[in-house]
Amino acid sequence: RRMARVAAAAAFSRWTEAVMGSKASGVEQRARGHAQARATRILGRIHRRGVLAAFNGWHGTWHDARALRLNLRKVTRRWQRLEMATPFNTWAIAVDEARGNRQVWRMAIHRMARVKIAAAFARW
Repeated sequence: RRMARVAAAAAFSRWTEAVMGSKASGVEQRARGHAQARATRILGRIHRRGVLAAFNGWHGTWHDARALRLNLRKVTRRWQRLEMATPFNTWAIAVDEARGNRQVWRMAIHRMARVKIAAAFARW
């Protein structure tokens, strides 16, 4: 009987160690899983920090290029307006002169016509 108890106690002890060992290994596995998850999160943050820095750099470059494009477009439009302003002003001055000349010609032709009509009337 005593040997049976010793054998049963030894079996119980081995079973307890196995169960506790599996629990310990489960705890260790969970701890290892938590550590791995934490390491993954930290590495993800580091990676995202690099990606974010790259994106911010790209966005800054894009923004600067856009501002340069808009400023260049403004300058080009001003230059084109100035370039077109000179011929337009020249044309406008020529039109004003032509109007003035037409008026002068009208008056001269009108006077000549009256003089000729008056001379013809006087001869008659």
